[in-house]
Amino acid sequence: MSGKVVHSRAWNLGEISDLLGGSLLNGVQSDIPILDVVSTGDHQQPSSLFVAYQGDRVDGHDFIGQAFENGSVAAVVTNEEKLGKRAGILVENAQQALSRLAAAFAGDPSKDMLVIGITGTNGKTTVHWLLYHALERLGLPGIRLGSLGISAHGSVERTGKVFVRGSGDIMMTTPAAGEIHGSLRQALDLGLRSCVLETSSHALVQHRVGDVWYDAAIFTNLSPDHLNYHEDMENYFQAKVGLFRQMADMGFVSGSHGGAVINADCPWGKRLAIMVGEMGLPLTTFGSSSDAT
Repeated sequence: MSGKVVHSRAWNLGEISDLLGGSLLNGVQSDIPILDVVSTGDHQQPSSLFVAYQGDRVDGHDFIGQAFENGSVAAVVTNEEKLGKRAGILVENAQQALSRLAAAFAGDPSKDMLVIGITGTNGKTTVHWLLYHALERLGLPGIRLGSLGISAHGSVERTGKVFVRGSGDIMMTTPAAGEIHGSLRQALDLGLRSCVLETSSHALVQHRVGDVWYDAAIFTNLSPDHLNYHEDMENYFQAKVGLFRQMADMGFVSGSHGGAVINADCPWGKRLAIMVGEMGLPLTTFGSSSDAT
């Protein structure tokens, strides 16, 4: 995760273990204060909690020693053996844990904002740009996060000021969980009440957006892409479905603003529309086909 997880109050290790449904390891004291949550072994402050997860290329468990040398006082792990005798919390899924921690430390800011997610192979960036400016014209200025970086109320910030994306970071379509929730918290504190978030299939599978409370989700289309990661179109499609299933599972209130907005001209969109209806989400479809609503 780039930067630190912005936190709204002080936490201790016992509270974090309870939050994650994890188990404290090696007789660790539950009252150890935690000031920061990190997922890299180098950039951190004292009293940090290191979250070790298995990535696509590297295993965070291999950096536990480095993290403790640089200020971590405990680690969240899925592999107890690699923790050794150090203080830690054992969880089933460390990426989910990182998402939950990022949201909780920031005070779950997405709950108090209008959040619109855009997913699909093509068109995400264009739609997110148009929506961001439309919301501002409608009197709902906010923040946008996506391929174009992070912008709040017309000011693009990538390094150094309010919304930070470290200069050495890879520019991902959807930022890391800590950056998402930290940026939303800072936007909310500035009085900004809306967020437009490009939501990639990678981010959905990797739980980067797992604790974002979406009010609306837009599906643009689906065509062959990222198959080196998803392996086939069905897996790719199911990753996109995850955004709408998350909205349903997190208790979207029917009748409030938002819901699902789906491209009816896309065969995958037609299939998704049926699934969304079964989820009980409000549904709007668009396109040139006669069955678009």
